[in-house]
Amino acid sequence: MTLNIDLKAIARKAIKKATGQPTAVELLEMFPAEKPQHKESLEEGTLKFKLPDLCLELRNIMYRIRPDKHVVITIPFRKQGKKKVVNSFLFTDQAVWQGILEELRKQVLEDYEGRGC
Repeated sequence: MTLNIDLKAIARKAIKKATGQPTAVELLEMFPAEKPQHKESLEEGTLKFKLPDLCLELRNIMYRIRPDKHVVITIPFRKQGKKKVVNSFLFTDQAVWQGILEELRKQVLEDYEGRGC
């Protein structure tokens, strides 16, 4: 038995569209580091978020909030050798990933400011 799933169509539902369709990206939890690696960062750590339309929870996503309140989000990776970096996962459609990043950045900043930081 073969199960065919159109993941690209499902992923498109997971991002915010210009039509105003609500996005389905949920920031579940943030884990701020006790001591940031970058001295100029307001906060650093990892987070986990959920893509309910894909029934997927992603963990160990690194984030950093810069002094200008720009949020940098980096997917998990491994180093192989001195220069080669292998990402743990990739979105083949970069528009999908960019939509998810945009929504995550907004939610991370809201959480950070909501804690009175």
